[in-house]
Amino acid sequence: QSRFGLRTRAACEGYGGAFLRLSEAASFGAMGQEVCIKCKKNVEKTDCVSSLYIIEYEISVSEKRKAAFIIKTTPMQDPFAARYEAGARQPLAAHLAAVAQYARQCCRIASLCEAAWLAGILHDAGKYRDGVQEYLRRAAADRESVRRGEEDHSTAGGRIAEALLRKSVLSQLLQTAIYMHHGLQDCLPMDTGLPLLERRAGKELALEQIEARLSANFERGALSEAAEQARAAFEEFCGALSRLAEEEGADHAIPLSFYLGLAARTLTSLLVDADRSDAAAFAMKSALPEEEDDAAARGRWERCIERLEALLMGLPRGGALARLRGAISERCKAAAERPGRLFRFYSPTGSGKTLGALRFALEHARRNGLRQIFYIAPSIRSSSRTPIRSAKRSGTARTCSSITATY
Repeated sequence: QSRFGLRTRAACEGYGGAFLRLSEAASFGAMGQEVCIKCKKNVEKTDCVSSLYIIEYEISVSEKRKAAFIIKTTPMQDPFAARYEAGARQPLAAHLAAVAQYARQCCRIASLCEAAWLAGILHDAGKYRDGVQEYLRRAAADRESVRRGEEDHSTAGGRIAEALLRKSVLSQLLQTAIYMHHGLQDCLPMDTGLPLLERRAGKELALEQIEARLSANFERGALSEAAEQARAAFEEFCGALSRLAEEEGADHAIPLSFYLGLAARTLTSLLVDADRSDAAAFAMKSALPEEEDDAAARGRWERCIERLEALLMGLPRGGALARLRGAISERCKAAAERPGRLFRFYSPTGSGKTLGALRFALEHARRNGLRQIFYIAPSIRSSSRTPIRSAKRSGTARTCSSITATY
């Protein structure tokens, strides 16, 4: 099984990849090398205009024979664009595949990984429509000549998701994420009262044309297989939540609808993050970040701790208040060694709570193999934000409006 979710030879070929024996795959060179499957030359040297190129191959065992799936992103002469940036065109199929892979990579809820991948493949399917392609070309030539939002490119993906997962809760969650990946919308507007999904269902689209062009890179049978995997995983997710509610009892159970709302927000966040990240990577001519392993995460925390400790060493140490702040900070650091998941820290204003809590959080994250820390604080007057500004200078924090998110 590759990170693209391809489990069978048919599914691999449906995505436009090639199924080769391991001995054949080895001739393509190192993992990640981009080469033409037809002539086996590097993409920059090949003269083939319609062959495929690969981004990775993964080893699988099938019928007791070693084999490799060769996965491609897009034909070299893909005529459809996801965007234009400084005169360069990003192939649409490459963008869809990259967003799908990155959304799945970032998903920390196993039961939603396949759904996140499917949302990534479908989110920009509407860009296969001629009108959207013309809009992108006009925007690239003169941004003043177009009006943002004049061409709808999200409805098609949601309609395809509904066709794959007809009349299911998962279909509704996917449609919502796809329709909102360029901005939140009212699910039930005050002016018309017509639900979002019904409004999109009534739109006129060249859906057959879009599906035909999408299937040139992502075959319908392979998408159906991915949809069934996503459906099965999501049903397990809902079943686990229902069992949890039964165990908690009627008086304490959290409604399933609450968790479904969180799932909708999670899928939307994953899709928006992956879409923006791939767009930024294309603009900066860089690769999307690789998934961080435990050792890399631990090293990151250790570097953050070193910077924070250096910052603390530079703070004033004379006087009773400075000694009190130092003692509180040391207790915060020591608390990170304690087992448990919930901690409460009370301390008066001016006692160094911000940096003390950050010191605890970094140590706790390093010791327990965590990936992120979210530090949430209310909007306060500028004169009281000195500790937060100090944390930013230490390289461990960034401020987003009224929230300081520390990583």
